[in-house]
Amino acid sequence: MYSLRYELTPHLSDVFCRRTEMSLWIRHENVNEAAKKVAKLMAKEYSWSEEKQREEIKVYTDYIEKTVAFLK
Repeated sequence: MYSLRYELTPHLSDVFCRRTEMSLWIRHENVNEAAKKVAKLMAKEYSWSEEKQREEIKVYTDYIEKTVAFLK
């Protein structure tokens, strides 16, 4: 929550890739579940719509597929 409030993390990928580096350490089989949980927190904090949440999750999961999913 600190990162969301004080470090300008406007996107789900910012949280997973830039602020926490979780994209390197998360079990990639669980990427969708983790993305949904964090997107839900971000939606509450930033007043995101359901559509915005889905968009953020898709952008992040697409990024994982294209970049670090080979680390499975």
